[in-house]
Amino acid sequence: MIAGHVQMMFATASSVVSHIREGRLRPLAVTTLRRSSVVPDIPTMDELGIKNFDATTWHGLVAPARTPPAVVEALHGALAATLDDAAVAKSLGDLGIDIIGGTPANFSAYIRSEIPKWTAIVKASGARLD
Repeated sequence: MIAGHVQMMFATASSVVSHIREGRLRPLAVTTLRRSSVVPDIPTMDELGIKNFDATTWHGLVAPARTPPAVVEALHGALAATLDDAAVAKSLGDLGIDIIGGTPANFSAYIRSEIPKWTAIVKASGARLD
């Protein structure tokens, strides 16, 4: 984009927010259902008329399925404390990352809810593994 080889792209906020702030890229929309707290003036695809468009980029911590619940809770507690730290929150915010916390059960449910959505999208696209 910056070099002028393509006219449009989809990108994670963290990879382009500094370029947007410097005026080197012009954002058109975010692909989440809610506006980003990092760049709240950028509309959502839904607001622009492409209803229910949700291609949220997310990051999370996962562990093997048989990890003892006490270990999962300890990891969750440590991660939550880290994300609650003001310096960490500011650093992530500066990168264009909205922090959305929750419980391990919430995160597990979210991942499960994403599977059928993306399965349908891949099938509709005709993409295949060869």
